[in-house]
Amino acid sequence: LPMWIGMPLTVCLIMYVTEAIVILDDIDGIGVGFVSIIGAIFLGFCLAFHFTLGALVSSALLGVAVPYSLLKLFFKGWKKTLIGNAGSYALGYFVSYLTLSLIQQSGHFMPEGMLMIVAGITLIPFVDVIRILRNRVREGRAMLTPDRNQMQHRLIRTGLRPSFTPVCIILIVIVFAFINTFWVLAGYNLTILVLI
Repeated sequence: LPMWIGMPLTVCLIMYVTEAIVILDDIDGIGVGFVSIIGAIFLGFCLAFHFTLGALVSSALLGVAVPYSLLKLFFKGWKKTLIGNAGSYALGYFVSYLTLSLIQQSGHFMPEGMLMIVAGITLIPFVDVIRILRNRVREGRAMLTPDRNQMQHRLIRTGLRPSFTPVCIILIVIVFAFINTFWVLAGYNLTILVLI
């Protein structure tokens, strides 16, 4: 892309990813859970393709996100804590940096089509954020007001147990990541993948 198109797109991507992590930060800890999953998958790619800087940043991201997720999961006193805006913005910048780094290394350290792999990993949580924001605007509420419209709450309303909903969401993210990774590494047409 020409620089005058790429720079605004980069700024929009950073803002979008960062705000998505902030909006997903709620009592259930789904935002930090997504960050942990994304960081683990990115770390696997960085190690597999010998991208040292990306591996260091992914490891740092996991070093922050995983202990916090485990504390929320296993200790009652941590159940209702939020990581807060400062923590969410920091994690969002980490994820933004890794996303841009992996896309930029496509064809160098990483295989061609890395954009589709990264999109497959981040698609589910970030499309959910667009839906949440659209609902808040339609209802005339402030963008960052908490509600129970996130994907995990919708799954609970369909009858899934609250303890099973994060597992279900994680499995969906892993399936998307696997399909996109297989498609790119096999060298199939990426336009068909976008259409699917």
